[in-house]
Amino acid sequence: MAVYTDVFLATEAELQAARLETTHPNKYFPTVLAKNCTDFEFAKLEAILEGQDPYAQLDELLETFSLIQDGENCWVYRLPDRLVKRLADPTFSEVGDAAQIWANTEEMRPRNGRPVDPVPAREYLQQLTQLAMQAQQEGQNLYLWICV
Repeated sequence: MAVYTDVFLATEAELQAARLETTHPNKYFPTVLAKNCTDFEFAKLEAILEGQDPYAQLDELLETFSLIQDGENCWVYRLPDRLVKRLADPTFSEVGDAAQIWANTEEMRPRNGRPVDPVPAREYLQQLTQLAMQAQQEGQNLYLWICV
């Protein structure tokens, strides 16, 4: 079963007006493909950005992801403000360091046993950083769309 995930920028009102149970968010909003990352992977990223073990407080971090839309095949979570603020304010070296650690978590490692290439994770985090900065500047939220 394929899982599609994306991070997008919107206000709460814009989100409520969109029909994301039947349409991809990039039809309505600035979007970064989330590359199959779910709330679980983003909770680990938040821990890494805070300098914590990505598994130490995972349950507590997952509780900060608000389920906004609960559909039959699609769900929308609001990314926690703390994560968005942290993504909007990292230095380039922090992005690289966080990408290296995140790419080496068990769930993010390649299934084929090849060594981890942190470059795609770093490029992805840079895209998320840009979207988070836009969210902060415009007073909007970041949302995670998951569809199966």
